[in-house]
Amino acid sequence: MNYIRKRLIPVLLIENGRLIKTKNFKEPRYLGDPLNALRIFNEKCADEIIIVDKSKGKINLDLLDRMVDEAFMPLSYIGSIKTIQDFENIFSLGIEKVGVRSLFFEDLSVINQAVKRWGSSSIFLMLDYRFYGNKIYFESSSKRINEGLSKIISDIKTAQVGELVLQNIAREGTFLGLSEHLIKKLKDNIDIPILVCGGAASIDSSLKFISKHNISGVAAGSLFSFYGSRKTVLINYDYQ
Repeated sequence: MNYIRKRLIPVLLIENGRLIKTKNFKEPRYLGDPLNALRIFNEKCADEIIIVDKSKGKINLDLLDRMVDEAFMPLSYIGSIKTIQDFENIFSLGIEKVGVRSLFFEDLSVINQAVKRWGSSSIFLMLDYRFYGNKIYFESSSKRINEGLSKIISDIKTAQVGELVLQNIAREGTFLGLSEHLIKKLKDNIDIPILVCGGAASIDSSLKFISKHNISGVAAGSLFSFYGSRKTVLINYDYQ
């Protein structure tokens, strides 16, 4: 029998060179140096890391270069990706996967060019959503996107990305549990791996969630950044 390890992926949220953590992407809390966090994840043998960059303006390639040098595991990066040159700059550092977010709603042709050049397995989409009332809205740069799920699914197919990270913004940093909304509809209509992010409460519940919904894995920030009821800062990865 082949054993397939369930993917539990730490998310490092960085802003202006600092490691931070937020709740619903608000009220950033400073956690320290992202390089120190990487050293701990090295020691804990994390399989992969997703770097989410909230910095405005120019991508900090120097920091990313140092993070690549520090990391023993593959790194994925998502930030202000706008052009093919942005993809080139990041891949040239040794980053394994580059993610898109707002670009998905702005210019699918750039994503197609990146997929053609580096392959779909190297490009992923982070799709943010939240509920307003009983209706699901997708978001980009804190703006609601007035597009239905059918159009989103069509554009995911057009973009030809190799993986989808589905993130419920309202649960980000809350420990309230992962959201199963959209998973079945997306799995029935797109044939790419799906990760879920936002609200992971524990390693055990995350593993059960992966099995229940037959998804590729769970990505989490707070779960691997805090410890105990008082949410003391403690970078951890107790998943073997």
